[in-house]
Amino acid sequence: MTDKPQVVIPRGQVSKFVQLVVDGKDYLRARESYFSHKDILEEALREFKISFGWENIGGDLPGWEIFVPARKGERYEAIGMGHCRVAIDNRIDFFGESLDYRLKPNKEQIGRLIEQGVMQGVEFYDR
Repeated sequence: MTDKPQVVIPRGQVSKFVQLVVDGKDYLRARESYFSHKDILEEALREFKISFGWENIGGDLPGWEIFVPARKGERYEAIGMGHCRVAIDNRIDFFGESLDYRLKPNKEQIGRLIEQGVMQGVEFYDR
C-alpha cells in the first residue's frame, strides 16, 4: 500500500486526468493539458513504483505502431480518463475522454472519492 495523496489536480486551468485503482485504492492524477494521457499514466505508475507493460494502439501495419502504457497491470488499472478544470469557486468539472485509451471520466470512482471526503464540488458535463 502507499501513502500518496489520492487526488492531485492543478488549479485554474483545463487539465487532463487519469483515474486509477492501485492496490485496491482509488487515485486520480491530473496534469496540464499539454501532457498526454499516456504520459500522465506513465508518470503515475512510476510515482507508485509499479512496473508496467506497453500496448500498441496504432494498428497492425508496420510503421503505424503507437505504444502506450498498458491500461491494466498486476497492481493497477486505469478506469477513467478525460479533462477537468478546477473553477474559482473550487468546483471541479469533468468532461471529455481519452482518444488513445477510449476512456471517459469514471463517475463511480469519483463518487467514492467524494464519499471518502477527498473531493468536493464535482460536476460532470459534456463538451
